[in-house]
Amino acid sequence: VLRNTVLREIPIVLLSTILVFLLVNNFFFGGYKLSGWDGVILLLAISLFFVYVFGISKDTENFEVHLLKLRKSIILVVLGIIGLFIGGKLVVTNSVKIALHLQVSEKFIALTIVALGTSLPEMVTSVISVIKKHNNIAIGNVLGSNIFNLLLVLGVSSIIHPLKYDPQLNIDFLFLIGGTVILFFALFIGKKHRISRPVAASFLGLYLLYLIFLFHRK
Repeated sequence: VLRNTVLREIPIVLLSTILVFLLVNNFFFGGYKLSGWDGVILLLAISLFFVYVFGISKDTENFEVHLLKLRKSIILVVLGIIGLFIGGKLVVTNSVKIALHLQVSEKFIALTIVALGTSLPEMVTSVISVIKKHNNIAIGNVLGSNIFNLLLVLGVSSIIHPLKYDPQLNIDFLFLIGGTVILFFALFIGKKHRISRPVAASFLGLYLLYLIFLFHRK
């Protein structure tokens, strides 16, 4: 993991999570919801992130790639996006039907099945990137997705219409904040700035514990 990712991008994810947590818990505007003003704050925050991204865009990394014609590249990207959309929709729709058949709550469905379905593109992209030894793309994809979901998606959505918030989700926010903090410090264990297999296994174990918690909380 690049030094900048450890010292900048991961803290940005943490700060973004804490910001949303404070907003939905009535620390600024509204009460247990994301109001239009909250959305403005989130969009201002994502604007600052864009400034940061453009600032590091001049940094280059040397690796071999097979160049395709621009038209073919655009077609493949569009087809890939369509495929991800159709695949994600099929996973979410049919998984929700299964969950409803098993009589579990909508909250449980949203935090597990729907979350998994919407995260499949990130998982596929990261796995392919790792296989092709483009680690920075794999990690940047995940961190960037979290930042965009927290700031841009919630910001735009709350401006269009205020989003009501269930305080019971605070424990899930704490899981997310705790996981980000653990990731940060884990990158200083063993070989510096590297996600080892034991660390990866521990994260999978933590997620399993979280799923068990959700199942019993349903």
